[in-house]
Amino acid sequence: MPSAIIVHGGAGAIPPELSEVYQAGCKEAALIGWRILQAGGAALDAVEAAVRSLEDNPYYNAGTGAGPTEEGKVELDAGMMDGYRLDVGAVADVERIKNPISLARKVLESPHVLLVGRGLARRQRGRTVCAGAGNTPVQGRRFADRSTLRTMACRALSARET
Repeated sequence: MPSAIIVHGGAGAIPPELSEVYQAGCKEAALIGWRILQAGGAALDAVEAAVRSLEDNPYYNAGTGAGPTEEGKVELDAGMMDGYRLDVGAVADVERIKNPISLARKVLESPHVLLVGRGLARRQRGRTVCAGAGNTPVQGRRFADRSTLRTMACRALSARET
């Protein structure tokens, strides 16, 4: 079976003047994942890299571009599924993590399924479940119109895992 990747930049109203910017972000993310797949990489690697690209893009409501809560905090969620092994890993309500998809990948590769907020911080003390997950403070941007907030998704199929 051939490789494939789909990147979804989120739902919500995109202002017409930003339409090209959002499309370019999705195309760039898909291309990053596609290159990994074409080089024989795993679907999980392609998905993580594609989503990290969106998390690093300030136009998406994730990572760098995440909007704050009503309390002014930036709280992020991410999840990753491995359809080949029927596994899942997710994080919710995490702060100070630039790339929560990488943290979700670490959870996927651990005995856990879901780690949330303060429980995640407690588990991290003296452990390495979060190592390498982009533990960088996030500068959330303010949204005047909350209807523009969106969530994104990515799905990949690797020829090596079929």
